[in-house]
Amino acid sequence: MGLSYARVALVVLMSSTVLAVSSAFPSPRAGDQWPAFNQTALPPLGAMGRWPSFNHTAKGSRKIVVGGADKWRIGFNYTEWACKNGPFFQNDVLVFKYEAPTKAAPIAHSVYLLPTRKSFLNCDLKKAKVLANTKQGAGDGFEYTLKSCKKPYYFACGESKGIHCGPGLMKFAVFPFFKRLH
Repeated sequence: MGLSYARVALVVLMSSTVLAVSSAFPSPRAGDQWPAFNQTALPPLGAMGRWPSFNHTAKGSRKIVVGGADKWRIGFNYTEWACKNGPFFQNDVLVFKYEAPTKAAPIAHSVYLLPTRKSFLNCDLKKAKVLANTKQGAGDGFEYTLKSCKKPYYFACGESKGIHCGPGLMKFAVFPFFKRLH
């Protein structure tokens, strides 16, 4: 009998959790548009009755300076920047600009491509690929082309054993869309 009470308690707990989560995220209304975000996944087709509409039909690729005027530096929220500056498209070029370290300014930055969402969320650089070292962001910066629209790209600074990535906010993810040309 104790087991059946435990099952009932578990069902009540699970139901209340589902109710709490669903009320925290209201259902979209008819006619709602997806905001211009660029995270690691698209909503399923039909979630709001249609795909997001992006009015990006320009020919050729765009060159986008990561961080804009703030460039690639510690303490700037690049995930927020990616949300505000997205969507990104296949063949867009991301430009990472940062100063090479000097005696007067010894803080170094780099650009890593992380292989998985888990490594991105945990700032785990063990299996990450170095795209640009501490000197390659100087001058015109380091350019990286988003070649595929089949996978997300996870970028992070690999310096200071992940401190720039985690508390320093130097990480962001993009999932490029296929560019329609008219």
